[in-house]
Amino acid sequence: MAHPDLVHVVKELLQQADAAETQRITEARQRNESAENGRKHRDLLHRQTKKISPCDGATRLAVREWLKQLAQAVVYLPTATEDTDIHTIIQDTSRGALHMEYEHFMSRQADRNNVPWASVQVAIREAFLGPDEEEAIKGELEQLKQGATENFPDFNRRFNDAAEDTYPNNLRQPAEDLILTNLYLRALQPSPIVDRIFDAEPRIVTLAGALQAASAAWSRQQRRERVTGHASNEMEIGAVNSSRSTQEVPMREMLTAVLATVKDNE
Repeated sequence: MAHPDLVHVVKELLQQADAAETQRITEARQRNESAENGRKHRDLLHRQTKKISPCDGATRLAVREWLKQLAQAVVYLPTATEDTDIHTIIQDTSRGALHMEYEHFMSRQADRNNVPWASVQVAIREAFLGPDEEEAIKGELEQLKQGATENFPDFNRRFNDAAEDTYPNNLRQPAEDLILTNLYLRALQPSPIVDRIFDAEPRIVTLAGALQAASAAWSRQQRRERVTGHASNEMEIGAVNSSRSTQEVPMREMLTAVLATVKDNE
């Protein structure tokens, strides 16, 4: 018969062995999960970095687009690490003068490992876009025009991107939306499609409404052309008519002057 003390000791040893094995398995699982999470995180950074075009700060437009792409990348980064991750992406996508300015800014920080993304944005904007950036992009938006042969989907995307830079949609006030709507409608090439936009909705007060009305009118035209097999070429017709009317004025003036000269010589 086994001694009671020996049985107790053996049981304790078995429990300790089981506990040690459980701990070993748990730690191994945690290491594997940590390694897998690290791999996934590196893959995420790699994917977001590939989406961003390298920039050297040569033009305002390039810097503006670079900052926009960085802001889009931040959306996909974990909130807990975004202020660290964005610096990795900046290091990989900044070149030349832009990279030097970034490093100069970072070197002035008390702790370069703890610099918020918002602070980097402000520094880059001040250095490359200047204090008049807001007025500059408003002026560019006001000058934006639909090309003579540019279709509505392409122009809508172009105008909407510029509008987002000027008046971000998530911060846009009704008065600003109305400004954008009027700018968009004035930017369109004269054509029957524009007439149909106003016929369908005489009082459009939001940019989204104007873009939707234009897309709907353009889509109806495209469907009619597919069904009938006849291209309307409304954009080109509008451009030709506009060009013709501007050319007729000098011609009429010239003929009027010739007629006056003939009468004076009679």
